[in-house]
Amino acid sequence: GSAYGSFQKSRGNTNKDEAEYGGHIQYDTNKTITWLQGAVEDDKVNEQSNADNAFLHLRHIRQIYNPTWAMEFYGQLKQDKFKNLKKRTLFGTGPRYKIADSKRYGKLFAGLSVMDERIRYTEYTIDPDEHNYRASSYLSYKARISDSLDFSLMGYYQPKLDNGSDYMTASIAEMTIHLTRVFDLSYLLEFD
Repeated sequence: GSAYGSFQKSRGNTNKDEAEYGGHIQYDTNKTITWLQGAVEDDKVNEQSNADNAFLHLRHIRQIYNPTWAMEFYGQLKQDKFKNLKKRTLFGTGPRYKIADSKRYGKLFAGLSVMDERIRYTEYTIDPDEHNYRASSYLSYKARISDSLDFSLMGYYQPKLDNGSDYMTASIAEMTIHLTRVFDLSYLLEFD
């Protein structure tokens, strides 16, 4: 597992308070992986909030047939004040396939699932609540560059099942430098 926190306080022309914290806990067996991760961010500039969001994700992956195929089950809860997202809850399941697994070149996975998504917006008069069924597809790449450096990249595409032109995309890139056996330094870029 892991935990992290980031806190910043600046005073001067711009008074800024930033707080972000979260964690990740994982349990592995020969045929399963289960993890729970979460994060909270609360930032203010000159006493005005400019980031207020939270995220919680639970995933269980179970190997089926052989080490190449697995089934995934997941649930997620998210809120983001600046996207007018009071609450987004989703549950899904589907297969995951290991495309490549090489010590030299890394691991590549593809997943395809069906998910039940419920969205409640902060401005109900502008955006009504939604209940959608979406396909969720992703590619996930992980590589160990050296004993002290890991790299990962994920991309998601999630169209509505009844309207393919209404879709969500997200991508995440992360580089982790292993400073000691206990401490890591990670750089994370997210786009959604």
